[in-house]
Amino acid sequence: SGFGAVRDAAGKMRKGMFRMAILAGSSNPAFTLPPAMRFTEALSNVPFTVAFASFLDETSSLADLVLPVPTPMETWGDDIAPVGHGGAVTLRQPVVEPFRDARSMADVLLAAAAELGGESARALPWKSMRDCIEKIYGGPGGSLEKALRDGGVFPSDAAPLRAMRKGAVLPP
Repeated sequence: SGFGAVRDAAGKMRKGMFRMAILAGSSNPAFTLPPAMRFTEALSNVPFTVAFASFLDETSSLADLVLPVPTPMETWGDDIAPVGHGGAVTLRQPVVEPFRDARSMADVLLAAAAELGGESARALPWKSMRDCIEKIYGGPGGSLEKALRDGGVFPSDAAPLRAMRKGAVLPP
């Protein structure tokens, strides 16, 4: 993450080092990155590009395949704060019904893992992102209801600052 990583990835794309790119999130690098980065040119060197997007924008319009995803207000999700923020995990739950028949990127990837079977299915055993959140944050020692009410899981101020991996179960 960060500008340096994006700059490095664009350089590798220009050199033809990627066979495929998956664009996700609400960022729009073709519009927001400095022209000197030449992101559009870099992306054109990737043979196949998939965009998970709620809206067609400058970046998703460059993709070979655009998979529609609901907006953040229509989906379940979690996000781990960067190192130095005490390992906080924020949670998101839908506040409105999805406008169209679209699945979140997480739900698409979970379905793909199930379809692939084997190691992928074992590593991602949940049926949906909602199921994942319920199992991880509402499991043993957790309280999903409290976490959703608070907007996330926030370790005590005395907790040591450390990197957390996505999906890690935090102490209550």
